[in-house]
Amino acid sequence: IAFALLKTTKWVYVSMGQTKRQFQWGLVSSPLMIVAVSIGAVYGAEGVAIGFAVGNAALVLPGLALCLRGTPLNLRQYLGIAALPAVASACGALAVWPLLNAGIFTNSIVELAVTACVFGAAFLLSWLIMPGGRRPLQDALRLAVAIRSGAAKAGATA
Repeated sequence: IAFALLKTTKWVYVSMGQTKRQFQWGLVSSPLMIVAVSIGAVYGAEGVAIGFAVGNAALVLPGLALCLRGTPLNLRQYLGIAALPAVASACGALAVWPLLNAGIFTNSIVELAVTACVFGAAFLLSWLIMPGGRRPLQDALRLAVAIRSGAAKAGATA
């Protein structure tokens, strides 16, 4: 989740013409990520993943704060926007966690299919029950219908 939040800063830096500040942040964040991953590497592949996750988690708030400085969006607003998908993703991950640790799958394809379905169901359910969760889904559905009807009209006139 922290990685996803940090990745969106690229769009803000570019759209605001702040690529110099983005470069300067990279000069700080990249060495810190290298250290985090290197420490994790001592513990193997899982340690690398944990180091990557911890490094991103440590950098997310300062990275977002720096990126959003001088923009119309503040950190509180940004986190408010990101909260719904972040919490839904965390719920999906928590739902899948016991399946991955149970050792019940002998086929990787089956494991992927089952865990993807469980994650998707938990994500959607948690999104729907959270305050304000239904509106974005309704907006997306309306947009999909509008695009589909527009494409059908364009196909009829062609």
